[in-house]
Amino acid sequence: KAIYAVGPILEPAIEKLHARIAVSQTARATLTEHLETDAVVIPNGINFQSFASGPSTDEFGTRVIGFIGRFDEPRKGLAILLDSCALLLKNGVDFQLVIAGPGDPAPFVESISPELAERTHFLGRVSEARKHQLLRSFTVYVAPNTGGESFGIILAEAMAAGTPVVATNLPAFVDVLDDGSCGLTFEVGNSEELSSKIRILLDGADEQNELRRKGQSRAKDFDWSVVGESILDVYKLVSASGEKVRLGSEMRFSRGGKSS
Repeated sequence: KAIYAVGPILEPAIEKLHARIAVSQTARATLTEHLETDAVVIPNGINFQSFASGPSTDEFGTRVIGFIGRFDEPRKGLAILLDSCALLLKNGVDFQLVIAGPGDPAPFVESISPELAERTHFLGRVSEARKHQLLRSFTVYVAPNTGGESFGIILAEAMAAGTPVVATNLPAFVDVLDDGSCGLTFEVGNSEELSSKIRILLDGADEQNELRRKGQSRAKDFDWSVVGESILDVYKLVSASGEKVRLGSEMRFSRGGKSS
């Protein structure tokens, strides 16, 4: 509704732009559908090495489910994750759940069983250094988001840290996970399926290692050394020709910095 409201105001300014960049095909589709314009797709960037190397912590044990974000925002899906963890407990699965980020944990603590509350740790807002440490320490990172996501940078960060990822099958998340090949996905809102996917990783060392390897390889695609080159290419095209960058469904800048 907001886009529709401001669209007529934005359109004249958008048409004057020589190039437009969207962080994903999902974001690009929003521009195409609501503002009738197009964009080159270049993803958000991360500092791969800052996540891939550094200290970890064993303070929560060796079977840790992790979640980082504004957990009291419904679309982040924490309630779905908690339902999944309740199912894990029912099936005798051992784990600790670590939740970091801003929000009031009281409503969630009141809604879960005492058994689940005992193994759930709300850390509140954490520093960047602590966030990196946590990501390197989780056994599995879960993104149970229900919608409204145009990219999913936390998935790239978790993969860079060497943590296997389970995420909802939102188009933006599936894209970050390279069509789902670098992480496990589940249907939005399906806590039973999520529980099953988490258990696969908690109990499967081979599955963990495979996703750890694939995830870190994929996360390198989002390093600023790669993404920055693609952004520079767009600037170079504009500055060299003085004309608008050609846009279309075939116009996606590769993460190696070359266009196709």
